[in-house]
Amino acid sequence: MVRAQRAALVAVVLAAVTALGGCSLTPKVGDGVLDAAWAVMPTPVVPAPKANVCTVGGGGQHVDWDLNLFRFNAVDCSAPHESETYFIGSVNAAASASLPDVGDDLFRRAFDTCAKEADTFLGGDYRTARVQLVPVLPTERQWKGEARWYRCEMLQIADTNVTITRRSGSLRDGLKDGSAAIGCANETMTSDKKFIQVMTFVGCTEAHDMELTGIYTAPDGPFPGHDALHNSASQSCLSVSAAYLGLSKSAMSGIGGFSWVAWGGFEDTWSVGDRSFWCFLGPYPSRKMHASLKGKRPGNFPR
Repeated sequence: MVRAQRAALVAVVLAAVTALGGCSLTPKVGDGVLDAAWAVMPTPVVPAPKANVCTVGGGGQHVDWDLNLFRFNAVDCSAPHESETYFIGSVNAAASASLPDVGDDLFRRAFDTCAKEADTFLGGDYRTARVQLVPVLPTERQWKGEARWYRCEMLQIADTNVTITRRSGSLRDGLKDGSAAIGCANETMTSDKKFIQVMTFVGCTEAHDMELTGIYTAPDGPFPGHDALHNSASQSCLSVSAAYLGLSKSAMSGIGGFSWVAWGGFEDTWSVGDRSFWCFLGPYPSRKMHASLKGKRPGNFPR
């Protein structure tokens, strides 16, 4: 049986289901031929990232869906940083599914979850805060390794052109204590004075010419085009601003002496489900103010 035992050893190693030639018993693991201590290795998985960590490396950039800083190593949020991971979510997708891109249904769902979690994290409507949100999905290689998580990233911004600013400390509860609220802004016009290039956020006790009065959210549906969308948003923001002053839209229009801005409605943000506009209000002709205009009447705005 020496030859048969050797044949059995080879057969078990190559294929455990092969019968032992010349013997009536099928060899089993632990019968003295193979070591029963052999263990099945676990399936390799891509480790999920952690929340409540921050990244540094994108100062002076504008928020985009795919920033290099999202690939950098994490740092403690007490250190200077640009982005904060405030939530980790999971994507319900089959192993054969392609990595979602901006505007895809899975990306849109991820953004919706990030938006809801941002309200909880900040303690209020995140759209009234000096922040932008970006769902960061796995890399192509990680996705092929069946990684199905995403990171909700929050970045502090300086203006309506979403310029990233470096900060220290977490943004958690930033709308509860007011530290992350937009408040007021200063507009920068084009050289021909026909368009606003950017509105830079400042506190309302600082010199400013505009104040955030609220948020308008356009109805869901296909992107209607810039002109139609902004005409509708402008009239809706006028209503939002009138309510902020405690006036009706018609009463405010009858008084005059004010200007307003509806900022938002970009096609890429619309594609992920963000249909919101910032509504700003200020005096006309434009002049600097040093206090909030909330509850005031046009013509009696603070100086």
